[in-house]
Amino acid sequence: MSRPASFFVPGTPVAQPRVRMIRSNGHVYTPRTADAWKMAVRVAWRAQQQEPLEGPVRLGLQFAMPRPASHTTSRGAMTKSAPAAHICKPDIDNLAKAVMDALTDAGAWRDDCQIVELTIGKHYSHVPTGCTINMMEIQ
Repeated sequence: MSRPASFFVPGTPVAQPRVRMIRSNGHVYTPRTADAWKMAVRVAWRAQQQEPLEGPVRLGLQFAMPRPASHTTSRGAMTKSAPAAHICKPDIDNLAKAVMDALTDAGAWRDDCQIVELTIGKHYSHVPTGCTINMMEIQ
């Protein structure tokens, strides 16, 4: 039984931050830099009004990243030095981790261990920036 879902989460994608430790007291914490992005992912999933996926999941994530102003001229044309591919931070695996954690929190599935196939891409986009999410329960 396949149960596909496809939706777009607008905004600037943010990577899942690494856990940090305060040396003086040994306190461990996760920075909250991705909280707003993860909330946007949860809201977008809940708007789908779908039941949680129960079986193995095929997940596709396409991140549309904002292009820096330095990549365009004052007239809006691309500069010759502007790279075609998004080969800078944030790392693609950390972008995916933030989305998968948010979808788990939103109840899209029981646990992200259900993901058995994962396709991820990132590219520059003027507008709109965000993430296209395609998911399907597979057999």
